Amino acid sequence: MFTQILISSYTAQLAAFLTVERMSTPIESTADLASQQKIRYGTLKSGSTMDFFRESKIPIYERMWSVMESSSPPVFVNSSKEGIARVKAGNYAYMMESSMLEYYMERDCHLQRIGGLLDSKGYGIALPKGSPLRDILSRTVLQLQERTILEALKNKWWRDMQSIFYVLLTGLTVAMLMALGEYCIESRNDSPRLKLTIIGMIYDWWKGTSKENKEQKARNKLRNVQLDTAGQVLPNSSTPSKGYTSGRKNENRDLIPNTISKEGLRRLSRMLPATDEKLIHQRLKDSK
Repeated sequence: MFTQILISSYTAQLAAFLTVERMSTPIESTADLASQQKIRYGTLKSGSTMDFFRESKIPIYERMWSVMESSSPPVFVNSSKEGIARVKAGNYAYMMESSMLEYYMERDCHLQRIGGLLDSKGYGIALPKGSPLRDILSRTVLQLQERTILEALKNKWWRDMQSIFYVLLTGLTVAMLMALGEYCIESRNDSPRLKLTIIGMIYDWWKGTSKENKEQKARNKLRNVQLDTAGQVLPNSSTPSKGYTSGRKNENRDLIPNTISKEGLRRLSRMLPATDEKLIHQRLKDSK
């Protein structure tokens, strides 16, 4: 899911970029918008942008206000979402504050800004006249701006992409819980489907390793018992000599003599596998 969201986001951004590069935009500025009649334009009803056009004394903005005021059906919208919806529907340009415009553009690749700013204004905090907080707030805002804290906050809320990593973490958690539940359910019946999952493969590998270790320990134990019993099967040597014994210390066991008769070797071969016969010869050779 995380990969799909990441690829979809990248594809949408790339497609929008390439489309904007190839598209011949008929509107490049406010003057182009005012000199044509095909694309209608409007603002938020009773908003600051509407007040700007209504109170402006610049001729081009006065002409645009006259066109917007006399348009039928009305070009003013009740919310920014309604204005963006009309833009997507086609043949409509929505004029709004630059901060809100940047916010919507960061979240919708189908939107495009045309031209520069119509006007430059700043935001302020309203306080009672003569309030002692005025200078404190002004200095604080200037400090936040100088330390680029305001820019960092803007990048956090405008261009933050960490939410898709939360999707990745959620997907991994759900996948682990589902895998654990599948293992618990399928392991009861020893289902062949369990062996096809990753957990089943890991479990089979661990089970096989444990089984091999147990079998190897059992073979070693049996071999030690057989070697200890071999001294009782073979005939005792009349001449004391060095020998070999297998098993625990401080236990009285017969030593395997250095010389073994053919009959003893034949009887010993019946007890041990063929590979262990070579082991007997090698140990007897080392004990000389």
